[in-house]
Amino acid sequence: MSMVIINLLIAQFLSAFADNAILFATLAIVNAGNHPAWYLGVVQGAFFVAYILLAPFVGTFADSWPKSRVLIVGNAVKALGTAAMFLSVDPVIAYAIVGVGAVIYSPAKYGLLPELAGKGQALVRANGWMEGTTILAILAGAVGGGILAAQSIPLALGICMGAYLVSAILAFLLPKGLVIADGMTLASAKKFLHDGWTVVRSEAKVPLMGAGVFWGTSAALRLAVIAWIPLVFGITEVDKISAIVACAGIGVAIGAALAPRLAPLPSRARWAAIPLGLVAMVLPLSASIPMALLILIAFGAAGGIFLVPMNAAIQEIGVESVGVGQTIAILNLIDNVAMLMGAALYTGASALGVAPGVSIAMAGLFPLGYVVWTIRQFPRKQSEQSL
Repeated sequence: MSMVIINLLIAQFLSAFADNAILFATLAIVNAGNHPAWYLGVVQGAFFVAYILLAPFVGTFADSWPKSRVLIVGNAVKALGTAAMFLSVDPVIAYAIVGVGAVIYSPAKYGLLPELAGKGQALVRANGWMEGTTILAILAGAVGGGILAAQSIPLALGICMGAYLVSAILAFLLPKGLVIADGMTLASAKKFLHDGWTVVRSEAKVPLMGAGVFWGTSAALRLAVIAWIPLVFGITEVDKISAIVACAGIGVAIGAALAPRLAPLPSRARWAAIPLGLVAMVLPLSASIPMALLILIAFGAAGGIFLVPMNAAIQEIGVESVGVGQTIAILNLIDNVAMLMGAALYTGASALGVAPGVSIAMAGLFPLGYVVWTIRQFPRKQSEQSL
């Protein structure tokens, strides 16, 4: 692996660490404010809405500016949202600003990979490292954010801002990247909608929908598990809850490392959605914390095997069609619509009094439904040959 990719991975780790640490700092703020249980879903929903509203613009933005510089802008906006939270701005607004930074950051992050790593198995391996790094950052951010927030919310927010700053400095040291678009206009937004329609009708629709199913399921599951842990195990401390939730991240890192060997193509990786769904459905049956931890790790491992080949296929198709930045922006739109739906379904169920354990089990139906969809979408021989 080249040093420039290592530099990108470190920058990504720091930015993703802060993204997830700030979530648990936000949870501590929400708990301290005596908000209802469903309010955290509203806060997270604001983050997803930022992605959805800006999706028509950020792909072209990432392709019309050097991608390393786009990473700097994204980190700066996320730091601004963190500062807003530090200044006691409502968590919904502050976290939405962080979401704006994240939606700017993401297409450039993935857009640099094909430029730095090339195509084929090299790109799959680079995606495996990127996903593994991201998940380790999610793990570290969840645990670290919970521990820091339990000690001091301002300390947690300050460390998040520092991580964004160092990530921006590392991004400045990266190659600028290709510029393949003219600029960001209303015409570019119309082009995004046209390109989006083109991509979802192409061979990319299977991995695009697969990625959306994974993130939508994960969004609902994370919120439900955060509410389920205190009810079942009597654990109310934010740092302990964050450590338990983060175990899924360990599994995803394992799965991401195994994906290039076990499931290099989406036609094979899609079957990992079966254990992904089944494991989620048995989680509420956990009789002990160790059992719950093992199930969360298994869920994450299935998710890593499932997700990495999907992302690699999407990027390759993007390079050869509408541009990788535009394709990743389309992917982000689909992912965040799915996550908003997952968060909204959980929030609505919670407001209606549905038990968190039931919500967890129901989330497992989405990956199983995806497998059924892929079977119905393509004949067996065609699905094994495609992608």
